[in-house]
Amino acid sequence: MTESLYGQMGVDAHKGTVESAFEGKIDNNFPHAFVNATRDKKAPGYVKTLKVDGDGSRPTQHVLHFMETGDETSFEPSADDSHAMVATDAGAAGFIDEYTFADVLDVNKLAIPGRKDLKEMILYAYSKRISEVIALHREYGFDEEFLGGETADLPSQTSSYICNGVLQARVHESCFIDGVTMPGDKIWGFSSGGKSRWEKKSTLV
Repeated sequence: MTESLYGQMGVDAHKGTVESAFEGKIDNNFPHAFVNATRDKKAPGYVKTLKVDGDGSRPTQHVLHFMETGDETSFEPSADDSHAMVATDAGAAGFIDEYTFADVLDVNKLAIPGRKDLKEMILYAYSKRISEVIALHREYGFDEEFLGGETADLPSQTSSYICNGVLQARVHESCFIDGVTMPGDKIWGFSSGGKSRWEKKSTLV
Protein backbone atom coordinates (compact mmCIF):
# COMPACT_ATOMS: atom_id res chain seq x y z
CA MET A 1 0.00 0.00 0.00
CA THR A 2 1.38 3.41 -0.97
CA GLU A 3 2.17 5.66 1.95
CA SER A 4 0.15 8.88 2.01
CA LEU A 5 1.74 12.27 1.56
CA TYR A 6 1.01 12.95 5.24
CA GLY A 7 2.85 9.78 6.18
CA GLN A 8 5.84 10.74 4.04
CA MET A 9 6.01 14.00 6.00
CA GLY A 10 6.01 12.16 9.33
CA VAL A 11 2.34 12.68 10.22
CA ASP A 12 0.04 9.86 11.37
CA ALA A 13 -3.16 11.24 9.84
CA HIS A 14 -5.30 8.31 11.01
CA LYS A 15 -3.99 8.23 14.62
CA GLY A 16 -3.36 4.50 14.27
CA THR A 17 -0.21 4.48 16.39
CA VAL A 18 -1.88 6.46 19.17
CA GLU A 19 -4.94 4.22 19.27
CA SER A 20 -2.81 1.08 19.29
CA ALA A 21 -0.49 2.33 22.05
CA PHE A 22 -3.29 3.37 24.42
CA GLU A 23 -5.89 0.72 23.60
CA GLY A 24 -7.44 -0.62 26.80
CA LYS A 25 -5.52 1.80 29.01
CA ILE A 26 -7.83 4.84 28.98
CA ASP A 27 -10.88 5.21 31.22
CA ASN A 28 -13.69 5.74 28.72
CA ASN A 29 -17.24 4.67 29.53
CA PHE A 30 -18.61 5.97 26.24
CA PRO A 31 -16.56 4.69 23.27
CA HIS A 32 -18.90 6.23 20.67
CA ALA A 33 -18.86 9.77 22.09
CA PHE A 34 -16.91 12.54 20.36
CA VAL A 35 -14.48 12.76 23.28
CA ASN A 36 -13.26 10.30 25.88
CA ALA A 37 -15.54 10.57 28.89
CA THR A 38 -16.20 8.73 32.12
CA ARG A 39 -18.84 8.77 34.83
CA ASP A 40 -17.89 10.97 37.76
CA LYS A 41 -17.51 8.60 40.71
CA LYS A 42 -17.68 11.51 43.18
CA ALA A 43 -20.84 12.97 41.65
CA PRO A 44 -23.37 10.27 40.69
CA GLY A 45 -25.35 11.17 37.60
CA TYR A 46 -22.56 13.27 36.07
CA VAL A 47 -20.09 12.61 33.27
CA LYS A 48 -16.67 14.27 33.00
CA THR A 49 -14.01 14.72 30.36
CA LEU A 50 -10.52 16.13 29.96
CA LYS A 51 -9.80 17.27 26.42
CA VAL A 52 -6.33 18.25 25.14
CA ASP A 53 -5.65 19.65 21.68
CA GLY A 54 -3.82 22.52 20.07
CA ASP A 55 -2.92 24.93 17.32
CA GLY A 56 -1.10 22.27 15.28
CA SER A 57 1.28 23.62 12.65
CA ARG A 58 -0.31 27.07 12.50
CA PRO A 59 2.22 28.78 14.81
CA THR A 60 4.78 28.50 12.02
CA GLN A 61 2.34 30.38 9.77
CA HIS A 62 1.86 33.04 12.46
CA VAL A 63 5.62 33.55 12.75
CA LEU A 64 5.97 33.85 8.98
CA HIS A 65 3.09 36.33 8.87
CA PHE A 66 4.77 38.42 11.54
CA MET A 67 8.05 38.34 9.63
CA GLU A 68 6.23 39.63 6.54
CA THR A 69 4.08 42.29 8.23
CA GLY A 70 5.64 43.14 11.60
CA ASP A 71 2.13 42.90 13.06
CA GLU A 72 2.34 41.60 16.63
CA THR A 73 -1.32 40.55 16.53
CA SER A 74 -0.22 37.77 14.15
CA PHE A 75 0.10 35.49 17.20
CA GLU A 76 -3.38 36.11 18.61
CA PRO A 77 -5.18 33.39 16.54
CA SER A 78 -3.32 30.74 18.55
CA ALA A 79 -5.60 31.58 21.46
CA ASP A 80 -8.73 31.12 19.35
CA ASP A 81 -7.48 27.84 17.89
CA SER A 82 -6.20 26.24 21.10
CA HIS A 83 -9.46 27.05 22.88
CA ALA A 84 -11.76 26.10 19.99
CA MET A 85 -10.05 22.77 19.40
CA VAL A 86 -10.92 21.59 22.91
CA ALA A 87 -14.20 23.44 23.53
CA THR A 88 -15.88 22.46 20.26
CA ASP A 89 -14.92 18.80 20.62
CA ALA A 90 -16.24 18.74 24.18
CA GLY A 91 -19.37 20.61 23.08
CA ALA A 92 -20.07 17.95 20.45
CA ALA A 93 -20.51 15.49 23.33
CA GLY A 94 -22.81 17.82 25.27
CA PHE A 95 -20.23 19.44 27.54
CA ILE A 96 -21.35 23.07 27.43
CA ASP A 97 -20.93 24.09 31.06
CA GLU A 98 -18.44 23.99 33.94
CA TYR A 99 -15.38 24.59 31.78
CA THR A 100 -11.93 24.78 33.33
CA PHE A 101 -9.31 25.83 30.79
CA ALA A 102 -5.50 25.88 30.90
CA ASP A 103 -2.82 26.24 28.24
CA VAL A 104 0.63 24.92 27.41
CA LEU A 105 2.98 27.18 25.44
CA ASP A 106 6.36 25.87 24.27
CA VAL A 107 8.40 28.64 22.69
CA ASN A 108 11.60 28.91 20.69
CA LYS A 109 12.41 32.55 21.35
CA LEU A 110 15.31 32.33 18.89
CA ALA A 111 13.06 31.44 15.93
CA ILE A 112 13.53 34.87 14.32
CA PRO A 113 17.20 35.92 14.13
CA GLY A 114 17.75 39.28 15.76
CA ARG A 115 14.38 39.37 17.55
CA LYS A 116 15.07 38.60 21.18
CA ASP A 117 11.57 39.77 22.11
CA LEU A 118 9.72 37.02 20.22
CA LYS A 119 8.69 35.15 23.38
CA GLU A 120 7.32 38.33 24.93
CA MET A 121 5.35 39.17 21.79
CA ILE A 122 3.81 35.69 21.65
CA LEU A 123 2.88 35.64 25.33
CA TYR A 124 1.35 39.12 25.40
CA ALA A 125 -0.61 38.51 22.20
CA TYR A 126 -1.87 35.15 23.47
CA SER A 127 -2.70 36.53 26.91
CA LYS A 128 -4.71 39.40 25.43
CA ARG A 129 -6.68 37.23 23.05
CA ILE A 130 -7.37 34.26 25.37
CA SER A 131 -8.85 36.65 27.95
CA GLU A 132 -11.15 38.02 25.22
CA VAL A 133 -12.15 34.52 24.10
CA ILE A 134 -13.03 33.41 27.63
CA ALA A 135 -14.87 36.67 28.36
CA LEU A 136 -16.92 36.09 25.20
CA HIS A 137 -17.85 32.57 26.31
CA ARG A 138 -18.87 33.86 29.74
CA GLU A 139 -20.99 36.55 28.09
CA TYR A 140 -22.94 33.83 26.29
CA GLY A 141 -23.54 31.76 29.39
CA PHE A 142 -20.58 29.41 29.66
CA ASP A 143 -19.40 28.84 33.23
CA GLU A 144 -15.66 28.93 32.51
CA GLU A 145 -12.55 29.38 34.61
CA PHE A 146 -9.05 30.05 33.29
CA LEU A 147 -6.29 28.61 35.47
CA GLY A 148 -3.22 29.65 33.49
CA GLY A 149 -0.98 26.79 32.46
CA GLU A 150 2.64 26.10 31.54
CA THR A 151 5.15 28.05 29.47
CA ALA A 152 8.50 26.52 28.53
CA ASP A 153 11.56 27.62 26.55
CA LEU A 154 12.30 24.83 24.07
CA PRO A 155 14.72 26.20 21.46
CA SER A 156 16.06 22.76 20.53
CA GLN A 157 12.68 21.02 20.30
CA THR A 158 10.59 23.38 18.17
CA SER A 159 11.31 25.68 15.24
CA SER A 160 8.71 28.28 16.26
CA TYR A 161 6.28 27.65 19.11
CA ILE A 162 3.59 25.18 20.17
CA CYS A 163 0.25 26.20 21.64
CA ASN A 164 -2.01 23.61 23.27
CA GLY A 165 -5.18 23.90 25.30
CA VAL A 166 -6.53 21.71 28.11
CA LEU A 167 -10.22 21.67 28.96
CA GLN A 168 -11.90 19.91 31.86
CA ALA A 169 -15.69 19.78 31.82
CA ARG A 170 -18.61 18.06 33.49
CA VAL A 171 -22.26 17.61 32.53
CA HIS A 172 -25.27 15.74 33.84
CA GLU A 173 -25.61 12.40 32.10
CA SER A 174 -29.09 13.35 30.86
CA CYS A 175 -27.46 16.07 28.72
CA PHE A 176 -24.51 13.98 27.58
CA ILE A 177 -24.34 12.91 23.91
CA ASP A 178 -22.99 9.37 23.91
CA GLY A 179 -22.73 9.09 20.12
CA VAL A 180 -24.82 5.94 19.87
CA THR A 181 -27.14 6.31 16.88
CA MET A 182 -30.36 4.41 16.32
CA PRO A 183 -32.60 3.83 13.31
CA GLY A 184 -34.91 6.82 13.01
CA ASP A 185 -32.45 9.31 14.51
CA LYS A 186 -32.32 12.62 12.68
CA ILE A 187 -29.18 14.51 11.69
CA TRP A 188 -29.53 18.27 11.60
CA GLY A 189 -27.25 20.48 9.51
CA PHE A 190 -26.88 24.21 9.94
CA SER A 191 -25.31 26.69 7.55
CA SER A 192 -22.08 28.25 8.80
CA GLY A 193 -22.27 31.22 6.43
CA GLY A 194 -23.21 34.76 7.32
CA LYS A 195 -22.32 36.59 10.52
CA SER A 196 -23.10 35.58 14.08
CA ARG A 197 -23.58 38.09 16.89
CA TRP A 198 -20.10 37.47 18.25
CA GLU A 199 -18.26 37.75 14.93
CA LYS A 200 -16.68 40.99 13.75
CA LYS A 201 -17.19 40.27 10.05
CA SER A 202 -19.18 37.99 7.79
CA THR A 203 -17.79 34.61 6.80
CA LEU A 204 -19.32 34.99 3.35
CA VAL A 205 -16.89 35.98 0.58
